[in-house]
Amino acid sequence: MATYSESSFNTDHYNNARPNYPDSYYETLLDYHQGDKNVAVDVGCGSGFVAFKLADSFKNVVGTDISPVMISQCEGNKKPNTTFKVCPAEQLKIDDASVDLIASAEALHWVDNNKFFPEAYRALKSGGTLSYWFYLEPIFTFPKANELYDEFAFGPNHLGPYWEQPGKDRLRNWLRDDDPSKFGFVDVIRNEFDPYNPTPTTLKISKTIDLNDMKSYLTSWSAYHSWKKDSANDNKVDIVDQLINDLKPVVGDGEFVVTWGTVYTLARKK
Repeated sequence: MATYSESSFNTDHYNNARPNYPDSYYETLLDYHQGDKNVAVDVGCGSGFVAFKLADSFKNVVGTDISPVMISQCEGNKKPNTTFKVCPAEQLKIDDASVDLIASAEALHWVDNNKFFPEAYRALKSGGTLSYWFYLEPIFTFPKANELYDEFAFGPNHLGPYWEQPGKDRLRNWLRDDDPSKFGFVDVIRNEFDPYNPTPTTLKISKTIDLNDMKSYLTSWSAYHSWKKDSANDNKVDIVDQLINDLKPVVGDGEFVVTWGTVYTLARKK
């Protein structure tokens, strides 16, 4: 994902503004995993919070990302049993059958999974686990707020043209076209959680926030970063500030709840 590799990208802001993943999901992941816990790899590790979480359960954890900026942040925070390296998901530079678990969070929509799935299969030991998960858009309890948000995020006169494609469209389609069983994985479990029609999940991400928190989240987006760089917008009202102003009479000055749609997939190498 090109924007996250730019030296001007604020990785600390990204790390602090984004939603994190509940312990209940990591419990689901570890319950599913039947192999050893010697080596785990976090693909598309970003600022490293999944890698650092896995380091509590695995002897060694390797985080990979195409962004030197992200990897530099990880190196500054690394634990004794974590290492990080710059490489694409499709070329992990890891020995055959040497990894117990490969995880990827909020990353595979930027990846060519027709190349990544075989690469993950190659690197995993027999019986090893592949797990990837992601969140979609935050859903407000106010219908009008959802309308304003959708136009801001995807409207042709707002941030719509600034998303890197086809990654964003693949994410909006819940990565439903990606199937690890086509590449030899077995025991595949896929769980979708839609806030509009909620079903049980251990990957529920719901937060009580205010408009300042929402602004911090929105300004961490790659699309907003690209909008800011576009000189055509130099004399325009900041697009996030405009949305916040539009949301204020809808959600009020206090706190409100947003819930993200989520998907997780678990699969096993034969």
